[in-house]
Amino acid sequence: MSTDIKSFDIVSGPSRDELFEMMKHAYDDAPLPTDKFEVGLYYLEGKTISIYFIETTDMQISSLEHADGSGHAFNFTGFIKADIRIEYKRRAIEYRSYEFKAYYNSKTKRGYIKLT
Repeated sequence: MSTDIKSFDIVSGPSRDELFEMMKHAYDDAPLPTDKFEVGLYYLEGKTISIYFIETTDMQISSLEHADGSGHAFNFTGFIKADIRIEYKRRAIEYRSYEFKAYYNSKTKRGYIKLT
């Protein structure tokens, strides 16, 4: 797989209330834990669809808006530290800082995130 991939799936995430709390406290001295999102890249392994999880930390949500009228779909932006190197062997985590744009549905707990 290519290591320059910067668009990933959100495969699990927080409730709507937790998402708003994350934004509300993004710049506090002791921000809320941001491990609520599981981010990964789906790939085909033989006949099985697998997922490679991406290591992320220190997510700061700086803007949040409704994506539609459902009350559960959101577009948001911010900053995140991530190790996006796609390697099948376990290795030391090396975080880099990125800006991001994301779409997330708090009802289905799915979405996507694009890093820049």
